[in-house]
Amino acid sequence: MKHSAIGPHAPDAPSLYGLRDLEPEDFGFAWNTPKSEHDGCYAYELHRQVGARLICHPKTHNPVEGTEQLRQAWVREFAKPWPQLSSAEKAAWKSTYKTTHPILWTQAGMWISDPAPDMPGELRVMKFDFDLSDAELMKRFRETLPSLRNGHMPIRAKTETAKDMLSAIAAQRLFDCRGDEATMNFVEAHTDRFTSELRFQEACHRYQNVENTVRIGFRADGSYRLYLDPAAYCVGVG
Repeated sequence: MKHSAIGPHAPDAPSLYGLRDLEPEDFGFAWNTPKSEHDGCYAYELHRQVGARLICHPKTHNPVEGTEQLRQAWVREFAKPWPQLSSAEKAAWKSTYKTTHPILWTQAGMWISDPAPDMPGELRVMKFDFDLSDAELMKRFRETLPSLRNGHMPIRAKTETAKDMLSAIAAQRLFDCRGDEATMNFVEAHTDRFTSELRFQEACHRYQNVENTVRIGFRADGSYRLYLDPAAYCVGVG
């Protein structure tokens, strides 16, 4: 029996966070997506993943206006896995989310793209007290530099690629499905993509690092997008 991929799922169907029936493409995008689509796929699947996990397990540190509003937006925009999008839909995601940053950032409430997506480096928010002397500001900056350089939650380590992050999303999905009897056989068939339990855990950790730096914001049309959480990138100097 073939179940519908969108909408309420049959009781005996393997489920993706209770939102839709699982299909191989809900994991397979991580290994089967052409390299030319990696950036767009990463942005799209990250939006799917963050939204789905928040609907399934609302977090007090990542509140949204309403879980039902988020659910409706998810079903409308993100029910299909990346391989099932049309060429036009893929092109839109690829053109909006280029290179290293798969999410938008906001300033004064405006939705804008990374101002320099092709430049190396990460976006950070810093606060300076200009009442301090130049010498004191420089001293405090030098003291802060190690934490800036190490970064407690970088968007993507320089050694990681979009391909790595695709597998990170897939790993977290596989982990979240564990324990669901209806889904276990389906999940186990894909877990062997990772060569060891350590690799699997490392991939989950990569995903969680990213999830912890983003928030969900609703737009006027009822859709949602991810944006950087300033608290995760704010360093006070002075």
